[in-house]
Amino acid sequence: MCLLVSSSEIAFAASGVRCPLMSTSGQVKNFKVSYKLSHKTPVSLVMGAGKGTRLYQHTQEAAKPSIPFLKVPMMGYPLYHLNQIGIENVVVSTHWKASTMHKGVERLQPYLNSQMKFSSEELVGSEPLNSGGGLRFAEPQLSETIKDKTRVHSDIVIANADGVMFFAEPEGLQPFIDHHRKNKAFATLLTTDNEEVGTRLGGVKVNPHGKIIGFAKTLTAVEKLLGVQLQHYTGYMILSREVFKRVSGETEDSPNKYQFFPDIKENPTPNILTEVIMKAESEGHLVQAFHEPNLLWFETGTIEHFNEAVQFCLDQIKNAGPWRGSILRVLNQYDVAAEDLLKNPEALWLAPKNQQ
Repeated sequence: MCLLVSSSEIAFAASGVRCPLMSTSGQVKNFKVSYKLSHKTPVSLVMGAGKGTRLYQHTQEAAKPSIPFLKVPMMGYPLYHLNQIGIENVVVSTHWKASTMHKGVERLQPYLNSQMKFSSEELVGSEPLNSGGGLRFAEPQLSETIKDKTRVHSDIVIANADGVMFFAEPEGLQPFIDHHRKNKAFATLLTTDNEEVGTRLGGVKVNPHGKIIGFAKTLTAVEKLLGVQLQHYTGYMILSREVFKRVSGETEDSPNKYQFFPDIKENPTPNILTEVIMKAESEGHLVQAFHEPNLLWFETGTIEHFNEAVQFCLDQIKNAGPWRGSILRVLNQYDVAAEDLLKNPEALWLAPKNQQ
């Protein structure tokens, strides 16, 4: 279900910039941004266009990222982590039940410095785009247009909109971003440990130097001998802006060739992980993993896993467990009181349709 590795509760005491924000009661409060990027700040695409088919009993009425987890829409967790490192330009991709995604962002926006925009894939067709198509379609929202030339000036952080995850340390994604910049990588994936990788879950194949060499559910005998590890992909990656050349049809002869309709439907775009990233790796570009064992990642794809994750968090809060501080950091950001959660915990679970 989840990964528990930290043995001590982390108090939120990071230094940073205070910014006035509006609380739900209409009062202005100070919010402390724990880390502000010192270099050119990345932009971010939060991918939330999928149908959430494994939770179909609940996603028939709402997009999965808009479903509350501890009274916070699931998309609020990645948006929190992006906000903490000072990313101001955040684009949320939508398709399935897009109106519920809009309502979720409206609910969360007063608590965040990030300004959210939407990449509305529902305008393209009846099915969500794949990851490459979603990135390509969001390109205008992630870019600036200067003298009729479209350019993405920063790296792009991509996050899954339904990813519920907590960091043991307050700096969150910052070391991950720093590692990518330090090595000037084409792509960096945030990975962690998960005991189900290699059995129920596939993983990222990482060599002893931290380079990604593929994706698989098992390792060969030779790979094991060479020290290759299977690591769990958390749903966060950071890509060089050069990625748009690989999903947008840009060439040296036509450096600004960004086409969307109807080209994006007639010419399927590549999958970012298995095609774009691995092709770049085969051409000699650095594709690496940043392995962070001290985080808590939850599987929320089924009702059973979702409810297990909710109960684990409630137990940590109630019993002052080692992850209590990490969980409360996020909940406090959205004015969710721990005591309110503990009053009626069953109301936080997802019930099978015939029990609702």
